[in-house]
Amino acid sequence: MSYLLRLGLIALAMTAFLSFMLVSHAHMRASGTEILVPVEGYDPRDPLLGHYSRIRIAANRLEVAGLAGEDEFEREDNIFVVFESGEDGVWAPVELASQRPSGERVFLHGLVLYSGSSDGEWVEVTDPETGETRFDYVEHEMSRRTLTVDYRLNRYYASRETAQELDILLRDESQNPRLILSVQSDGTAIIKGLEINGERRIERLW
Repeated sequence: MSYLLRLGLIALAMTAFLSFMLVSHAHMRASGTEILVPVEGYDPRDPLLGHYSRIRIAANRLEVAGLAGEDEFEREDNIFVVFESGEDGVWAPVELASQRPSGERVFLHGLVLYSGSSDGEWVEVTDPETGETRFDYVEHEMSRRTLTVDYRLNRYYASRETAQELDILLRDESQNPRLILSVQSDGTAIIKGLEINGERRIERLW
């Protein structure tokens, strides 16, 4: 087999693979359940990783007391967050689970990055055996337990101009920025686009 023929076959295989990935991604975008969630921008982008806006959805931070379901989660635990749509069409978390919910409920599968109290203080204590002092974090009796969850939705890739524009818009709450997601049956989500002040901006695949 000649060198040029081998190169041609490699290029053909790579093209076929990329085409398959693109078609698969397009199918997942079209077949998932579309939901709308509040989103905000944070921190500057990393120029070494391409142009994108770093984003954070409101459901990244959860107060356990206000949600149904389980409430004992530790760092690096898998978590399934059930969402329901409100009267305004915006979806919000309503229940937490450590196992995949049954039925037709819409949920996001995430990883717990932080689990702790949102209300406490550092207190200096003395070890009775060694006499050494240290600081322990003590939660107040009425403290609220919070979770920080990663759904792998923290980057919104766009052209340089669009990314710079979005960095400004996502920090302006008056623009009502919302992320349009396509949620799959296993809880993974694909970003379809953004809604800014009621205007949908669906990202083109090609």
